[in-house]
Amino acid sequence: MLANLNLTLEQASEILELSIGDYVNVRTRYWTDVDVAVHSYLLGNQTTAEFKNFMNSAIRRAFQDAADIAWMDGKALLPLETETQNYLLARMQEDYSFTVSLGQRLRMIRQEGMVDYWGEARARADGYTRTLDNIYSSIKLLALPNVMLTFAGMSGKPPEFPCKDCKRLIGKRHRAKWWVAHDKIPGSHTGFECGGWKCRHVLIDDGGQLYAL
Repeated sequence: MLANLNLTLEQASEILELSIGDYVNVRTRYWTDVDVAVHSYLLGNQTTAEFKNFMNSAIRRAFQDAADIAWMDGKALLPLETETQNYLLARMQEDYSFTVSLGQRLRMIRQEGMVDYWGEARARADGYTRTLDNIYSSIKLLALPNVMLTFAGMSGKPPEFPCKDCKRLIGKRHRAKWWVAHDKIPGSHTGFECGGWKCRHVLIDDGGQLYAL
């Protein structure tokens, strides 16, 4: 059983850097794609249709590439199993719908003017990339469904953090497939009261290896 569940953010970041390999390149490319798309749209260089098409193409490519890498990092052979591919397609559709609402929001921002376009683009890129991190983690866990993983890491500062979900899960140990099925992989924006990104938690196996951040 794990001796230390209270990893610091620096320790978790070091483990993550060593563990995700080729995914870093996919993540960086996706962040850049979203940043450029949002910034260009706010500057009036794209139509709404062009923005939507570009974003959907970036989502499709990044999600599939991240999933393939995660599947192989989970020691499984490509192609993805049908159930896992269907899970991935459902997540793609979810983000396609987010892109529609994002385009509407950005159109309003553009009309209002006097906005920090650079800051807005970076914030959106950060948010979309966190979702990609969750995709990577989820697919890797689906490739290793029976590995026992423990919810560990570092919470934010009280009184706002840890949220009730994170507090309840600290130290809990379940099979990898349980964390996916219950939407409790760190980084999930729907599975946690805190939105999944405000606390800094991880899933680690009994040897201390990082599986999700």
